[in-house]
Amino acid sequence: MRCVCVDREGVSDIPVRLLIAAVLTSLVVPVFWSAYGDLSATITEGALDSELFELVSSVQDVMSGGVGSRVEVSIELKGWGSCDIERIEVGGMADPRSSESYLIRYVISGRAERRMAPQPLTVMTTEGGSTLVLSEGSFVISVTHMMMGTTHMATLGLEG
Repeated sequence: MRCVCVDREGVSDIPVRLLIAAVLTSLVVPVFWSAYGDLSATITEGALDSELFELVSSVQDVMSGGVGSRVEVSIELKGWGSCDIERIEVGGMADPRSSESYLIRYVISGRAERRMAPQPLTVMTTEGGSTLVLSEGSFVISVTHMMMGTTHMATLGLEG
């Protein structure tokens, strides 16, 4: 058992203990916070990939049907922990020569942009012929197989 020295000036080893605690805290907290940020980003990416895969599957299903085929898909997009979803962009201009119209792009805080695309490649656009921009939240998206000239495309719209 350790004896603590007490005299008129108080406990003599408290400042040393406080210094050790401060040094250990300053070393451990940044490592923990970094690991927590990485874990948050990994979980957010996994959940977001899963939700966007549902959208991609719906696009594939609608495109395998005839012109006018339509389906609605519910997706929930949210960050986890210290990680937020900065932006999600689906498709682009109704131009088969534009690579943007084939892609789903997203950025979560602290990470590079990620991209995914339905296979076979499918033009995705809104009824107005632009990019569908989403943020965090719950959405019901309608996917319709449309035709513009000789180009088959998936038209996306937000419901309700």
